[in-house]
Amino acid sequence: MIARHRFLSRARCTMAGVGLALVTTGCEALTGLDDFSISSKTSSDARPPETPAPDGDDPCPPWTFDCDGTCIDLQNDPDHCGGCQQPCAATAVCSDATCVCAQGHTACDGECIDLDSDARHCGACHHDCAGQACARGQCAPEILATGLPSVFALAVSDGTLFWTEPHAGRVVSIPAHGGERTDVASAARPHALCADTDALYWSEEDTGRIVRFDRLSSGTTTLASNQPAAYDLVLGGGFAYWTTHDTGKVLRAPLGGGTPQPVASGQQGPFRLAVNATHVYWVNLGAGAVLRAPLTGGTAIPIATGLSAPRALVLDTHHVYWASDDGVIARDALAGGAPMRLTTTAGLPQHLALAEGHLYWTDAAGTVQRIATDGGVPLVLASGQARPAGMALDATHVYWSNLDDGTLQRVPR
Repeated sequence: MIARHRFLSRARCTMAGVGLALVTTGCEALTGLDDFSISSKTSSDARPPETPAPDGDDPCPPWTFDCDGTCIDLQNDPDHCGGCQQPCAATAVCSDATCVCAQGHTACDGECIDLDSDARHCGACHHDCAGQACARGQCAPEILATGLPSVFALAVSDGTLFWTEPHAGRVVSIPAHGGERTDVASAARPHALCADTDALYWSEEDTGRIVRFDRLSSGTTTLASNQPAAYDLVLGGGFAYWTTHDTGKVLRAPLGGGTPQPVASGQQGPFRLAVNATHVYWVNLGAGAVLRAPLTGGTAIPIATGLSAPRALVLDTHHVYWASDDGVIARDALAGGAPMRLTTTAGLPQHLALAEGHLYWTDAAGTVQRIATDGGVPLVLASGQARPAGMALDATHVYWSNLDDGTLQRVPR
């Protein structure tokens, strides 16, 4: 008996080297395995413990184990992965006694998913298409409106989507899920647009007015006059803020009416802007800079300089984000510091928006994309679009207009 145990020990030591080589070869052959284990076993369980050989001949070859009378390779058998009667999921494989997702599949909550076609996890885990089909990792967009003239700005509020049509001289709305279009108001080449629960606000290129439109009474109030090239308009703390690109100013006015107040002047092509509880931020197209100043006005402090015509800007509680003409999308701390490049997109970025840890944009390459606010791989939400321009977000969807084909579309965000 002693001699037999020595023989088994030598045989298994010899096979251990062979077994390791076989496992390595097997892992190399299973290219594209998801590196996220969907097994609950720890690393100490990866190789099954050896059991003493029974008296008489060992019924199973080395590196296999007796599972109810069948010799099983617990290292690689998907029905007995790491232990008898421990099956992997249907689309998983067993490698080194651990269940992993096969090539072309990704682990989402312990399930192996084909992100190219699964409408519950389209392009990324938990990106649900909300009833639309998923193909090539993108949800099929819903077309809300067609035959639109040039659309510049979008805003969504209380289940209604609004937009400006500068050449048609009107502000229009549609239910956010689609339906009949409504002409909300006539306007002299309306440009920038924003909304709250009570009113719409827009700028007019022809008159230079900043207008407040009461959604209940349909009455209008002029918040400011003689504001040329007011290409962006945002709300914050009871004020409307805007830039005048041609005169180099950042201004604000009370939402209830009153005298406009300067925030900054002498700027080189101020364009997009955003506000938080203490400061207003804006980009200077001409100077290639991101700046900020106190809400009530004061010295403009540079946040980032030497940029290639930054033209989009948004904020969250910790960072300011911008996109520039060279396709760079970046962020910096609210007080400035060392900018962080998040990604570089192929086409000229047009608009930025933020929601729940993701940054969204449209670009001239015909895509609508998102990326995590701390970086990573962008997710293409829609491609092949005809010059997507204006963009807006609500709790479930991202909306955009296509300048070249006159459509208004949305996909789950």
